Amino acid sequence: MNRTEMLQRAWTVPGLRRALIAYGAAGTVEFGAYFTVIVIAYEVGGAGLAGIAAAAQLAPTASLVPLLARTLEKRRTSPMRLSLLWMLVTIGGLAFAASGSSAVTLIVVAAIRAIAFGVARPVHVASLRALSLRASDATAGLIVTGWVDSVSVMVGPALAGLALGLGQPDAFFWICAGVVSFAFLVTPQTGALVSKAAAPARSRPLLSVPMAKPLMAYKASSSFLSGATDVIIVLVAIDLLGLGEDGAGLIAGMLGAGELLGSVVLVALLGRHRLSRTLGTAAVGRGLFVSILGIIPGAFPAIVISGAAKPAHQVIQRLMVQRITPPDRQLRMFSMHEAFDAGGRAIGALFVPIAVAALGTQWGIVAMGLLLPLVFTLNRRVFRSIDQDAQVADHVLDSIESSDAFGGLSCDVIEFLGRNSEVITVPHDHLLVRQGDTDADRAWLLLEGGVSVWRGGEHVALLGHGSLVGEMALLLSSPRSADCITTEESTLLEITHDVFCSLVVGGYAGAEQIDVIAHDRQSLNSHLDSSSDPG
Repeated sequence: MNRTEMLQRAWTVPGLRRALIAYGAAGTVEFGAYFTVIVIAYEVGGAGLAGIAAAAQLAPTASLVPLLARTLEKRRTSPMRLSLLWMLVTIGGLAFAASGSSAVTLIVVAAIRAIAFGVARPVHVASLRALSLRASDATAGLIVTGWVDSVSVMVGPALAGLALGLGQPDAFFWICAGVVSFAFLVTPQTGALVSKAAAPARSRPLLSVPMAKPLMAYKASSSFLSGATDVIIVLVAIDLLGLGEDGAGLIAGMLGAGELLGSVVLVALLGRHRLSRTLGTAAVGRGLFVSILGIIPGAFPAIVISGAAKPAHQVIQRLMVQRITPPDRQLRMFSMHEAFDAGGRAIGALFVPIAVAALGTQWGIVAMGLLLPLVFTLNRRVFRSIDQDAQVADHVLDSIESSDAFGGLSCDVIEFLGRNSEVITVPHDHLLVRQGDTDADRAWLLLEGGVSVWRGGEHVALLGHGSLVGEMALLLSSPRSADCITTEESTLLEITHDVFCSLVVGGYAGAEQIDVIAHDRQSLNSHLDSSSDPG
């Protein structure tokens, strides 16, 4: 399947299409409302209050979204619909507050509203898996989500700037309420995103997932620049260039236009395993051109270029999070990703007046722009390692899919298994498993070759392509029940204890077949034991 066909499926799969339309409508409202509140705060109290307004819309999201995601992920009512309903109520509150309340009231209501979209974004990203018919559908959905974000960032602030220029912020919020109502009606019903059976696999901290810590730290630094840019745009437009409120909306629209242009290249990410180099290029593009804006405030092309680098930068980070995270923990991991995003943006917005006071307006902007390329340079080895782990040969995925044990699993779970296991080749007559060993920490899927099974010196089975080896000790937490020896040079997929157990207790459709195989083998062992008992 070529890239065009993969992208077309994001629109031809009904659930995906409706989810993307609803997300786009909600995102346009969110970015427009967020920007409107910042501009109103700036007019009332300058850069300091604008920074507080931005942080107030982000800090609650950073602290509450992971908790709310854990509450929503098992509800049968669509988590996205619940988030949109919350958003609708608070947008109505903003319309009332904008018509005559104080700036503080407006900021408080805006903070409550922002939490709703903070939940909606990771719910949307995680639900792409549930709505997909193939694993590639979810990847295409992420690409289109990047496009939708770019359009929303451009259209939302541009419409907000127009309404502010006309002196009608309350009318803008009422229109936003109508758009959110449309999104609520369109969004598909997904039901619970995580099976209740998945709880044991999800008990360990999310940051214990390999590579999670550096990815979250990098997300925070990336979002720091985004939050700072939100305030920098207003500062440059009103203070340095004297363009007023509608000028701030125009410059924000330029940033959004750049994102829209940059989103065109996202199609190149489909089917690619190596993403770290593109991530680095995008980091330099985002940060360097913000710094140029500090030196030359009227350098509007720099705003467009910085925006153009953002879509690839964001989508690659989501793809990397998707790669490292077990399917049953996707919603919680993306919720944490959203929390780090909101926290980073809040700190970035608050840091602008501090940097301006310490370094001056222009050099403060330069310093904040250069931070992101520096952080990427410090973490480039981590990103390269994720690239290497993501490369799974097609024949390995085909072998997993055709096996008795794993053939019933969904495509995304099969890809997770392939990415998080190692292909090994062992010689003829190699002892894979010794009967009685108590340090059982892995199992194997036989890709090529053969394995002979011996129990108590008696030959009991010959395993071939697609057979599972060594799984019983992992399932039963018991000593190895037989010797397993290769009959020829063999290639196997080596599955660690953690990965294997996440499949078994994750509540995935098809995983019950593993238990069936293990039960049959346990019954055979019991029969052999009783046959060899002289009594």
